[in-house]
Amino acid sequence: MQTIHFMGTEIRPNSIQVLYQLDPNIGRAWADSQQIRQVLLNVVRNAIQEMPNGGTLAFRTAEHDGEIQAAIQDSGPGIAPENLDKIFEAFFTTKPSGSGLGLAICSQIMRNHNGRLDAFSRTGEGATFVLSLPAAQKGLDSY
Repeated sequence: MQTIHFMGTEIRPNSIQVLYQLDPNIGRAWADSQQIRQVLLNVVRNAIQEMPNGGTLAFRTAEHDGEIQAAIQDSGPGIAPENLDKIFEAFFTTKPSGSGLGLAICSQIMRNHNGRLDAFSRTGEGATFVLSLPAAQKGLDSY
């Protein structure tokens, strides 16, 4: 939620409704919080840019099969099927002023944490990005 508060000035002008479905009993993950925050910022910023006339941005957390998962779902136009497999490639972009490095770097950050960044989309129905990290063992602190 700190990430959303940090991005408040970007979200409010675009009339984006933010929804939360956060698991209050979720465990912890082994991760560098600054790097994971950078992934979240990039994914959220991309979602906001895809909804210039407003929309919905939903956040869900869950623990599943030994992983801590955070899903970010937008109500934008979605990702074209032919681009879905390319979005994590360096220098691939559909934005006129984009570098094509944002999601590639985010994907690498997640791999460096023994996790992954997945994207799901249907054209016209928005996109969902899921950050998955290994859950910390019980009794050990995460950092």
